[in-house]
Amino acid sequence: MATVKEKNYNGIGLKQTIVPKPGMSEHECNEVKRITGLH
Repeated sequence: MATVKEKNYNGIGLKQTIVPKPGMSEHECNEVKRITGLH
């Protein structure tokens, strides 16, 4: 399973595939929001 960072570099289907999930650290959730533009 790809991590947030791996998908960030991959960039394919980013907005469809990355969402904050329960169990993610606060930093990971912030990265997800930054990458997907869900500020």
